[in-house]
Amino acid sequence: AGGSLVGVVHETQVLAGWRTDPLAQVSDVMARVRKTHAVRAQTRRLARQHGKRAGGQKPS
Repeated sequence: AGGSLVGVVHETQVLAGWRTDPLAQVSDVMARVRKTHAVRAQTRRLARQHGKRAGGQKPS
C-alpha cells in the first residue's frame, strides 16, 4: 500500500535489469527503468520546446 502506478514497466525491461544485477529486487529494477524513462521524456519535452525532434532534426 502507499505505492502508485507511475508508468508501465515492460517485462523485457525487468529481465534486462536482472541480467545486469541478478540479485536486484523488482522495486530496484523498476526504479531504474522509471528514471531512464523520465530522462527520455525530459529530452523529448526539451526538444519540442526548441522546435526540434528528439533525434536533433527540425520538424518538417
